[in-house]
Amino acid sequence: GTYIGFVFSGLYIIFFVRALTPTEFGTLSILQAFSYLLTNLLSFGMPASVYAHLPSHRHNKQELAQYVLSNLIVMTTFSSLCLVGIYVFMVDIDTTYLKTFAPNSYFILALIGTQLLIWQNYLSDTLNASGHFLHINISNNVSHLVRMSILIALALTHTLSVGSILFVMGFVGPLVVFLRTALRWKSFVAEVMTTKLARNTIRLSYTFTYYVATQLYQIASRVDLFIVSYFLTRPEVGYYGLSQKIL
Repeated sequence: GTYIGFVFSGLYIIFFVRALTPTEFGTLSILQAFSYLLTNLLSFGMPASVYAHLPSHRHNKQELAQYVLSNLIVMTTFSSLCLVGIYVFMVDIDTTYLKTFAPNSYFILALIGTQLLIWQNYLSDTLNASGHFLHINISNNVSHLVRMSILIALALTHTLSVGSILFVMGFVGPLVVFLRTALRWKSFVAEVMTTKLARNTIRLSYTFTYYVATQLYQIASRVDLFIVSYFLTRPEVGYYGLSQKIL
C-alpha cells in the first residue's frame, strides 16, 4: 500500500506540472506545503499518544471508543481554534511571507482541507495501532483512484484550477477514507458517537513532549520553499517546488 501511494504521488506531480502553468504550480506548491505543515503542527503529537496508549484498550470496546472520542475532541478543539486564528491573519501572512496573492477562497479550501487531513491522519494512526493495516491501505488507495479520476475529468473538461485541485485533494480524498471506514465499522462508529468522554484517556503531557521534540524537523523540512517564495517570483517558485518534490 505504501509503494502504491508513492506511485500516485509521482503521478500527481506529473499531472499537475503538465496541467498547470508554472505560476499556478508555484501557488499550489506553497498552499499544499503550508497545509501539510499545519497538518503536522496541529496534530499536537497525537500520533505518539495513539501508538503508545491505544493498544492497551484494544480488547475493551467501550474503553477504545472512549479513548478515540476523547482524544479526537481534544485535538479537534485545539486545531480548529488555531486554524480559525490563522485564517484571521491569513491575508497578512500571505502578503508579508508567502506572497502567493491567491484568492481568499484558496486559503479557505487549504485550511478546511488541513482539518480534514488532520482527522484522516488520526483515523489512519488509530487503525494502524489497532492492527487494521490492510483496511487503511485499501482506503487510501481507493481515495487516490477517486481523486485522480476526478482530476482527469476536470482536465478533460477544461475546468481544472488550483482551487479545484485543493478541493479534490483536501476534501474528496479524506471523505472517501471516512466513508469506507464508516461503512466497514458501522457499529463501532455508532458507539464512538454515543459514548462519554473519559479524561483519564487523555495523555497531554506525553503528547506535548513528543510534539516539542519532533516539530523542529517538520518546520525545517518545509521552510526552504517558503524562503524561495519570499524572495523569488511565482514561476520560479513553481520550478523550485517541482525540483523539491522530485528530490
